[in-house]
Amino acid sequence: MCSYLKYIESNGVSLSKIGTTGYGLNRKTALAAIELLKKEGIPILGGDVLKQTNNEIGFTYDSWYIDKEPDIDEKEYVKRSVEKTIDYIKNYPEQEDEIIIYNLVTGEKID
Repeated sequence: MCSYLKYIESNGVSLSKIGTTGYGLNRKTALAAIELLKKEGIPILGGDVLKQTNNEIGFTYDSWYIDKEPDIDEKEYVKRSVEKTIDYIKNYPEQEDEIIIYNLVTGEKID
C-alpha cells in the first residue's frame, strides 16, 4: 500500500457514513497528504469540501477540479494539479469555529 493511502487511513475521517468513498482531511493533514501524492507521482483530479457540525459531516457543495490539458505531459500534470489543489485549500475560507474537511480525488500513478 502506498504511503498516501496509509496516511489518509490513519489521519482522515472515513466518509462512508455519508455514502461516499474516501477520507476527509482537515487543512493541515490535506496539505501533508498532497505532498505524499506529489512524491508518489499521483495527480489530483480535484476534490470536495465538507463541513463537520455536531459530529455530522455534510457537503458544502464547494469543489475544485483540474483538467489535464492535451499539450502537457503527465509529470507536468501532477505538478500543476498539486499546485492548484494547494492553492485552493490554503485559500478556502475557514471560520475559527468550523471544521472543514477536504476529500481529495486522485488519478492513476504516473511512472
